[in-house]
Amino acid sequence: MSAALRRTVAGASFALVALVRPADAQEWRATVQMGRVATNAVAPGAAANASLVIGVSRHAVRDWLSFSSALPVDGDPFWASAGAGRRLLTPGAFGLLADVGAHGFVQRFTTTTESPAPSPSPLPLPGSETITRDIAVSGWGAGAEALGGVHAGRGAVHFELRGGATGQRSELDGAGVTRVLPTADARITLARLAFVVGGEMRAWWHGAERHAYAGGSLRLTEGPVQLWGSTGRWISDGVPGVVWGAGARVEIGPVLELHVTARDNGFDPVYSTRSGRSLAAGMSLRFGRMAVVQAPVPASYADGRAEVRIPARSVEGRPSIAGDFTGWKPVPMTLEGGRWVWRGALAPGSYHYAFVAADGTWFVPASVPGRRDDGMGGHVAVLVVSS
Repeated sequence: MSAALRRTVAGASFALVALVRPADAQEWRATVQMGRVATNAVAPGAAANASLVIGVSRHAVRDWLSFSSALPVDGDPFWASAGAGRRLLTPGAFGLLADVGAHGFVQRFTTTTESPAPSPSPLPLPGSETITRDIAVSGWGAGAEALGGVHAGRGAVHFELRGGATGQRSELDGAGVTRVLPTADARITLARLAFVVGGEMRAWWHGAERHAYAGGSLRLTEGPVQLWGSTGRWISDGVPGVVWGAGARVEIGPVLELHVTARDNGFDPVYSTRSGRSLAAGMSLRFGRMAVVQAPVPASYADGRAEVRIPARSVEGRPSIAGDFTGWKPVPMTLEGGRWVWRGALAPGSYHYAFVAADGTWFVPASVPGRRDDGMGGHVAVLVVSS
């Protein structure tokens, strides 16, 4: 391992430790998948053939950590990568946010080159033969991103606006590249019943280069089968336009999950690379300390009326409840025996809701049944009413 590579690995390891909190009471996943698996940082040729990819990851509400490696099926390619990120967020319906992340990778793959065959003439002759050679290529890289901005949300709708910089340093067969790109983006997310709809616009600048992307996504987030899809378009000269992705997950018991994904990875402005389509299928195993999952049902339901309650100690002052069933307008709750309670007439179905503190902060205590990530750094709760 070269001195530069040792410094890269050491720096990436330090960044991972600094970014991610201790994993106490967190859920980890071990993943095995087979197929053409590409990552943004690895050069396009490294995903040319099928690989067996193994990895370990943890995704919490506001931070993530991932290690993965592609083991070649027929001798080529090989890559290994590690990354981590963390989000800092001020509470409330409107506030500030900061996102930081870092990654590092090593890779090796084979590329094919053609050169003219030796000729007695000093100049290549028309129709002269060529020699094809397979050349092994190896390299390493590391990158980081720091973005800050504002977020706003009420109930199921969230919006964020960010700006900052993304940079990378990489070497491929001794040729090094360093790029630092100013970056800005805007995102909006709508969580409605079992679906989460998102939209995104993002832009990068590098000297005379200007790259912009606009796209959207749709996720089915409830039940044993979860589906997702995304599509977008590059708004840049000389860049392939349409990008898409789709996938499915099927839960088999409490710890096993099967999944399949397909992507057209398109263009990466940070590494200035283009890669083709990737397709993979595999499974994940959950392990570690996992939170107890509670059924997303009301505390009681009788004669068409549902009851939702939270401990009085979980909030200061009188809270309100807001959700699909209130038009996302806060409705004050009632204090009864150490609990804040809301009762209302609800038809059978699935609803999203959250609580609003006296100071206007939106929140969902961890003890609330059906609590889940809203995709924007906060939480919503799911309420299922059955007759």
